[in-house]
Amino acid sequence: MKTTTQKINKGHSFRRGWGQLRVKDTRRCREQLMAAFGITTLPSFTNRRMGRGRLTVEQKEEVQRIFLQYGIYDVWGDEE
Repeated sequence: MKTTTQKINKGHSFRRGWGQLRVKDTRRCREQLMAAFGITTLPSFTNRRMGRGRLTVEQKEEVQRIFLQYGIYDVWGDEE
């Protein structure tokens, strides 16, 4: 059986920003990000959060704009 894996691109991961969210804000932020990406499933969202797949320039700008609503400026990369 052949398995496929998607390459993780840390430059497209927003795990650092996600890790700074307050628990009470995660649901609303996730809904906003999913709408920005045009996705509807949690696995698709997790793939985006982890940096699997490419984001367009417009999508990256939208991610930054969404996180700014929560006072988060350092969005990209893995959690520290």
